[in-house]
Amino acid sequence: MKRLVAALFALTVGLSAFGSSLEGLEELVFARIRAFLAEDVAALAGGYAAGAESFFAGTPLRGFFQEDLTAPWAALFGEIDPISVGKLNLHLIGEANTVVAEFALRATRGDELISLPVIWGMVFSGEEVVQEDFLVPLVGAIPAVDGAVSEGEYPHAAAAAGVEFHWMNGTVLLFGALVSPGTGWVAVGFDPEYRMTGWRGRTSSSLG
Repeated sequence: MKRLVAALFALTVGLSAFGSSLEGLEELVFARIRAFLAEDVAALAGGYAAGAESFFAGTPLRGFFQEDLTAPWAALFGEIDPISVGKLNLHLIGEANTVVAEFALRATRGDELISLPVIWGMVFSGEEVVQEDFLVPLVGAIPAVDGAVSEGEYPHAAAAAGVEFHWMNGTVLLFGALVSPGTGWVAVGFDPEYRMTGWRGRTSSSLG
């Protein structure tokens, strides 16, 4: 019987500290959530720094965006009308100006009232967003920590020695699931050059 381990990692690779307080980060996130609830595409797109990157999953325009950052938001609001946010959890990494917001979204889709889980990761430079992931299971699956790997949940997979690793990465977040035929510990390493040689003496900066 296969054993499954699923994990969510907030990656802050290659980021430097900008010195924002946690309270300041919270307000930046709340401002974007307010713009989201108001369906204010101009405010959302206007909050990006030059060269900012965004990743959208489970939305009408799934994928990576850099130049036209209004298109994915406009497509999303063409599909649903947000009403309110509930059960908001914020994961703040002040040293890297990174926030991951998880919340339940109430919205209408046509004449139907729906509730959807949302994961929204943001990295700020000053008050501007430089990296962003927005995930909502609206027209496609997004990874869930539920002990199973569903069809279409992860776009990438690799296998070795009977172990499978499934993953989806954005600009901020990496979602991964390990499937093993055994019952012991299973791990995955990210270093094709050193193959995790000497990992005890290496720092996170080596992942950049």
